[in-house]
Parts: sequence; structure tokens; C-alpha cells
Amino acid sequence: MVETGAPKAGGTAGQVTVGLEVSQWKYLSGEASDPQMHAVLSVRVDGTEGGGPVLAQVLALDCSGSMTWPPEKLHAAQEAAVAAIRELPDGTPFAVVRGNEGGTMAYPGTPSMACASYETRERAERAVYGLVAGGGTCIGAWLDLARRLLTEQGAPIGHVLLLTDGKNEHDEQMPLAGVLEECAGRFVCDAWGIGDGWDARELLGITRRLHGSASSVREEGALPAEYEKLVNRLLTKTVPELAISVTPMPGAEVRYLKQVFPTEAELTPEDGAARADGAERADGAERADGAARADRTERFVTRAWGDETRRYQLCLSADPAGHPRREDLQLAVVAVDLPGAQETRLPAPQPCLVHWTDNPALSRHTDAQVEHFEQHQRLGEAVAAATDAHRRGER
Repeated sequence: MVETGAPKAGGTAGQVTVGLEVSQWKYLSGEASDPQMHAVLSVRVDGTEGGGPVLAQVLALDCSGSMTWPPEKLHAAQEAAVAAIRELPDGTPFAVVRGNEGGTMAYPGTPSMACASYETRERAERAVYGLVAGGGTCIGAWLDLARRLLTEQGAPIGHVLLLTDGKNEHDEQMPLAGVLEECAGRFVCDAWGIGDGWDARELLGITRRLHGSASSVREEGALPAEYEKLVNRLLTKTVPELAISVTPMPGAEVRYLKQVFPTEAELTPEDGAARADGAERADGAERADGAARADRTERFVTRAWGDETRRYQLCLSADPAGHPRREDLQLAVVAVDLPGAQETRLPAPQPCLVHWTDNPALSRHTDAQVEHFEQHQRLGEAVAAATDAHRRGER
């Protein structure tokens, strides 16, 4: 196990401190058919207090026909939306989207975002309480409208709070998979299920792609308090993005990097052309060396940070051919940065190691953190399969 990184203590006033730790079991069998190195990266951010809110909020509210029964369901959704609106500080851009087989503006009346104030919050509350349910469900249309609203507004942190009680039954009108590709990296989405007809896999698919969380409440009346807590947590997030860069050594490749704590989220590397542009700005020998590194570096951008710790599972493929046995070798270098941030204390880049061995007593072990999160994933898959079986009547 390797644990390295900057101290976790907060920085000086106005300074954001980032810590990085790498946890891995470095021993791999040189005889394995497909050697893979797994590591858990722990990233900690401190010192974000006092940065001021940088949030733009869209509330996407399911108003399909199924929300009319029982009547308490729509009322609870309205109360929750109003509770969230009341928590928004003055100056926060916000909008409410009415969702059924399409996505339309509930507030304001035009495809734009209002600026939170006493007057706009009051108007938004009246608009929410006046919503009438009817029609089908096309979640892709709701998210697409939210994307356009947040793109035009341009706040550092865009967030969508989505509530639904059913399945995405009109997907053919605006396929959700394509919309998620357009939305990925543009905003964070948290999703809530209400009632007992929503699809857990569907909501998890949305939130994992958009770096949010999926949840539900046992009693509809508990939803407003949950919305209040969620918005208040969002308002503490003042760092728009943090980038994790992984540079594999020759003979190694990045298989994937995914967030595993506190929620699961898919991560995709930035487009290679953008990285090449950065390499072209180097000079002389540094230009050539930087371009070579940039060609191999995978850069993953994560969104909306406050003072918190997140963990990521890194998987690297490795080839023992031509490399010595029984010694530590550098397999990759991991680094973090806060693009555009001022007064930032960053950790030094950290190595991910490999030690090729012929000793099965060493190579069959797994890092404790890696094993923990892999077991957690297997448990989640088992629970999802059981839920699907229950819905099919296979009790």
C-alpha cells in the first residue's frame, strides 16, 4: 500500500488546499494474461469557505399524468420545489422546468433564468403551486432544456435537481442517452424518485453520468426537508472544477478512472485535441517533451467542490515485457489541479507503482481500499438485480 500526499490541514485564509493520496497493492504477476493495476485515489479539498455562492439552479419537476395520484404526490413535489427556492440566496440564477412528454418553462415564463430576490422567489412559488399534472414522461427533454438554460447563463457551477415518479416512457421523442452526452461536463444533476413507480437504474444512469446522486424518500412529506438540506449543501460548493491527470509510462495505458465515493460517477477524459493545444504552447525541447507527455496524459475534470473528500478508482493496464522483475517501477503519475483558481496549495504529483513478481503469495493480494469499493459495486449490482426480479414478480 502506498499513501502519499500533501498535509490535510486547511490552508491560510483565502487559500484552497488540495490533498492527494494513492492507495494500491503494487505486486502484479508477470505471468498474468491481462495484468491490471488498480489504485484508489483520495482527493481532499479544504479552505473553500467564504468563497461565496457560484451556483445556478434548475428545478426539473415531473408533471406527468401519474403525478395526479395519489394527490399528495404532486403536492409534496410542489412543497419541495418551493422549499428549495426559498433557500436560494439573493442573486442566484434559477429556473423551474415543468416536465412531461416535453420540457417547458414553469418559471420564468420565457426560456431564461431569473435572479433570486424576494420578488422572484414569490413569483416562482406561485408558479409552482399553479402547476397541473398531465401527459407522459420524457426526461431527456427536461434535461435538454436545463442544459440550454445553464449554458446561456454561464454560472461557474450549474446544478439540476430532478424529481420524477415514473419511467422514461417517451424516450423516442428525445433519447436520453444522447442528451446525457450533450449534458456531461456542463452541470451536475441530483435526481429524486417519488412514489413507487420510478426506475432506480434509470436515475442512477443519469446521476452517474452527470456526477450527482440518486435518492428517494419513504414518505412524500419528508421531501421538502431533503430539498432544503441538498440546496444548503450545494451552496457550500465554491470550487467549480478540479482536474485529475494521469500520465501512464510507456507500456501502460489508462483503462478507466471512476468516482466511487461519496457517490459513483462515470469520468471520461477531456478531448485529446485540447491537450495537444496546451503542448503546442511549449518552447524548444520543452515543447517536444511536453507534447509527448500530453499525448499520453488523460485529464479528467470533476465538478462542484466544497470542503470534502472524494475517492476514485484508477485502473491501468500494464505489460511486463522488457521490464525488470523484483523491483519497484513507476507505472503512472497522478496529479491534480484547480483550473483558474487563485491562492491554491496543490500536492506534488504522486506515482502509481508496479512490482513484477513470480511469487503468487504476493500477486494474489489486493489493496484493502480497492477491495472495499469492488465489493460495494458487486453488492449494488446484486441489489439492482433483486429489485428487477421483484418487479417481474419473481418473489
